[in-house]
Amino acid sequence: MTPEKIPPSAVEVEKYVLGAFFVNRKIYLKYSVFIIPDYFYSAANKIIFEYMICSGCTDFVVMSEKYPQYAIEIAEMVEKYSHGLYLEAEIEILKDRYERRRLIETATTAETAAFGDYERGASEIIDETLSKINNNYTPAGKPELLCSIAPQVLANLETQELGEGTGYKTGLIDVDRVLGGFCNKELCIIAARPSMGKTSFALQIIRHNSITERIPVLFFSLEMSREAITGRILFSEAEANYDNALRGYKNQLPAVRAKYETALNNSPLFIDDTPGTTINHIQTKIENYVKNYGVKMIVIDRIEYIKTLSHSKSTHEQISEISKGLCYIAKKFNIPIILIVQLNRGTEHRENKIPELSDLRGSGSLEEDAVKVLMLYRDDYYNRDSEKKGITEILIRKNQNGRTGYCEVIYKGETMNFYSISRDNPEVWENNI
Repeated sequence: MTPEKIPPSAVEVEKYVLGAFFVNRKIYLKYSVFIIPDYFYSAANKIIFEYMICSGCTDFVVMSEKYPQYAIEIAEMVEKYSHGLYLEAEIEILKDRYERRRLIETATTAETAAFGDYERGASEIIDETLSKINNNYTPAGKPELLCSIAPQVLANLETQELGEGTGYKTGLIDVDRVLGGFCNKELCIIAARPSMGKTSFALQIIRHNSITERIPVLFFSLEMSREAITGRILFSEAEANYDNALRGYKNQLPAVRAKYETALNNSPLFIDDTPGTTINHIQTKIENYVKNYGVKMIVIDRIEYIKTLSHSKSTHEQISEISKGLCYIAKKFNIPIILIVQLNRGTEHRENKIPELSDLRGSGSLEEDAVKVLMLYRDDYYNRDSEKKGITEILIRKNQNGRTGYCEVIYKGETMNFYSISRDNPEVWENNI
């Protein structure tokens, strides 16, 4: 008979830490904020620490009177206190044992489900398990002094050219002058109604970074197949008509092939079109491609195609869950995530069809979670006699670290390309702000 395994713990370390808190209140105030009660395996130690943080009391005499059944343990804690104790290391041990216990609990639940829960598919059990692991895990890290952060901030700013912002660019000088760029740790949104050019604009950003700048990009194309996306990229780069090629016209194929062989071959762009992807799938793949392929930017088209495990929640709650998950991923892996969102029909029912930031308020917590929000609008889509034929307005509705405003760019539908109007005329841009 196999003996029952004892869950990972470090009860003696628990006593050392609590003893330090009893003897030196300054130590308690400094280090108790880094501990949660569940770090303690011993029920007695957990109860004592919970009372400490609820009452603020660290007097071992008072505590012995409060819990006479633990008086002997408390006296032992005080005796064990050592002035040479390295609390940071001891707390890390407690945290490690806690995370191991949670991992075992999650794995046991997964094993039970894998053996007996045939009402759910294996992929659903795996997703649920990954979700629990991610939710229970507390990543390493601690607050950092301003004086250690400031030099890198200043160094980054000193490398910028006049008029340029930090971060990855769109490749459209008018837009980049207002936006600044897509920066690490940011969730950025591109939103519009259908037929405004959301995907084409996202591909403009992807092409500029992965092909022109040779920056590794991971693109989750959840709406269109990887073949369709690749075709659009190839023909846009060659300024050729992809629609004509799909209808059998081959006259531009030699130019497209030549462009691929000279400029696009070996471009560090990764395309994932896996259907039914979840936020856990996305996180796992991002971690893999950031660590192993040096990916620097993530683009996702679109949020509506990301599935959640919480099927019982409302659409509003599901979108909020995805949005906050993407914010976490952007910060964890120090990358910008650009998310494409389709606006609801609210704009269609009002006279002024130009989208506003408020149009996102029905979409979970997207408006508050995003650092930057760009919206696209084409007046000629709604007005046949528009004076802005072929013009797309890029509206920077939110920009936490810079300016908001708008600028106009030329959009050529046949090649799905965007062009700056004021590439050599900054005054035009200034008048559009």
